[in-house]
Amino acid sequence: MLVIKIPQFLHPSGKGCESAPEKIVQELKKIYSTETGKLVQFSEDTIIHPHAIAEKAKQLFKLNTNSIFIGGDHAITTRLMKSFAEIHQHAGIVIFDAHADCSDQFSTAQQKDLLLELIKFLPPENIVLVGTRRFYKNELAFLNKHDIKYYSMLEISREGAEDMCDGIMSAAKDFGAFYLSIDMDVADPSCAPGVNDAVPGGFTSRELIYFVQRLRYLKNFRAADIMEVNPSKDVNNMTVALAAKIASELV
Repeated sequence: MLVIKIPQFLHPSGKGCESAPEKIVQELKKIYSTETGKLVQFSEDTIIHPHAIAEKAKQLFKLNTNSIFIGGDHAITTRLMKSFAEIHQHAGIVIFDAHADCSDQFSTAQQKDLLLELIKFLPPENIVLVGTRRFYKNELAFLNKHDIKYYSMLEISREGAEDMCDGIMSAAKDFGAFYLSIDMDVADPSCAPGVNDAVPGGFTSRELIYFVQRLRYLKNFRAADIMEVNPSKDVNNMTVALAAKIASELV
């Protein structure tokens, strides 16, 4: 597995996340094996310049190299996923995020929320949101209008993690190629305090790891990213350590 560090933030709201990749990878190096006993082995690379993100990702996707991208802020995912969709037919993405990221009230024309960009080059049925629990004005209307699947934390807590994960996997297995994106604010602040927009009521560490472990073994899994860790807001390195643990279960 190749781990690519992207020490940048492309949206003003992501400031502070640029310092996360190196810290997460250093923590990852301390993890010997996955929970199933598989050795954690990876090589690493770094993308320094923002304009190089899409082209570097495209090269890796052409080689069919399973890759984990460590950011950085969630705006980076737009560039990664656009390259992914250009290489893989019927590409799809599952996004773990506390937010729906489809509001235009906080965005400029150059800095749109993630879903507002993804919808330009992905069919709506190839986008799945998981763990949402904060919706801004008109976001639910946007999701319903485009018929985008989303599994809110309310629904997950009521229906249970196993059934919800079954549903997510059922959707993802039909993608031509599957990309997993994890915004670390999907975790509850008690488990991941080091994010820029913490929202109570999220996944425990154990629950998030459970979902990742299951999704990782879909045959069409090709790439993943872990975004939105801000070490300056972390407590006892908890968020960095959880991000590294998740990465270790993906390698």
